[in-house]
Amino acid sequence: MRISHESALEIRHLQLVRAVAETGTLTAAAERLCVTQSALSHRLRELEQRLGSAVFHRQGRRMIPTQTGARLLAAAEQVLDELERTRNDLARLSAGELGELRLSTGCYTAYHWLPRLLPAFQARHPRVEIRLLPELMGSLFDALRRRELDLAIAAATPDDPQLDSQPLFDDETLILVHPDHPAAACGSMPLAELAAERLIIHGSTRMAYESFLRRRGIAPREITELMLSEAIVEWVAAGLGVTLMDRWAAKRYLDLGIVKGVSAAEKPLRRSWHAVTPRGELPNYVGALVELIRSNPPTLDPVR
Repeated sequence: MRISHESALEIRHLQLVRAVAETGTLTAAAERLCVTQSALSHRLRELEQRLGSAVFHRQGRRMIPTQTGARLLAAAEQVLDELERTRNDLARLSAGELGELRLSTGCYTAYHWLPRLLPAFQARHPRVEIRLLPELMGSLFDALRRRELDLAIAAATPDDPQLDSQPLFDDETLILVHPDHPAAACGSMPLAELAAERLIIHGSTRMAYESFLRRRGIAPREITELMLSEAIVEWVAAGLGVTLMDRWAAKRYLDLGIVKGVSAAEKPLRRSWHAVTPRGELPNYVGALVELIRSNPPTLDPVR
């Protein structure tokens, strides 16, 4: 078999081979492919000329694949089935029924609040996978602009024409201490007392916290940077220092009782959290997750 270098196999040739092999005749195959029998006969002759070999031989009234035809049929079944799957997947992607939602959260690597939302989310979008990218927490807005993220939960609102934001929930920033810490008994702690503490924070938030404390004339005796919220809490639970953490991120650890959360004595510290997304049309499952988070903020337990 010698294949002409001037032309290659096309999808229409594979469709022809499968249709004729499955129906047994050019007439039936033409009806299936919605072309005339003469057009299909011409297409078959063209294919055989390209290949330099017969694709079918007649056995009674039926057309039976030759060895060349059998090999083409195997390729046709594989290629055409994959094309159909791809076509269906693209339609589902376009309709927001299939896809991947890439999520990251500013300041924290704690996602213990997310699993309780997943049943409701997956009931609506069973073929959408949520992918967590905590390593991008220090560059959320850059990642959103580069379309490496679909959704970020951030305390800051970007002044950026490429990004959109909408409010999600408000929460209190607590001072987390060991359960035996003196402040744990009274439920509050003057911020000035942080000057005598080792402050344990996430590395990406150091500048923000130093600026926050500097404006109040406070300089902790030592600052330790860790890269995981879970590790920060474990250090506090071991009595190795204190940290500042929003209630929603610390909730699991507070419920377990391994640390205590106390308010700033002067005035509770509060922050607003926002859903930040790339500007423009987004898959509908992004909006669905945003609505779930807004109606069931991480500070709460029941999913409504």
